[in-house]
Amino acid sequence: MAENVSMIGYTRVSKADGRQVHDLQRDALIAAGVDPKRIYQDSISGARDCRPGLNACLAVLAPGELRADAKRVLELKGKGEPS
Repeated sequence: MAENVSMIGYTRVSKADGRQVHDLQRDALIAAGVDPKRIYQDSISGARDCRPGLNACLAVLAPGELRADAKRVLELKGKGEPS
């Protein structure tokens, strides 16, 4: 990764009742090089338009920065290439 590029991470689980946790997604983002302080998260259905964590993540993106989501990181790790 180029020195002037930083990554911002985003995780989401659909259930806010504790049955789903962000741990696996968060661990994958950290393993991919995302600073834990730059990981945003939501515990809300993906069908909802209002996702405060995603909105905060997108709001801090600067030109040249990369947003990484755990699904893509896990996909890349598992398959070697995105589908």
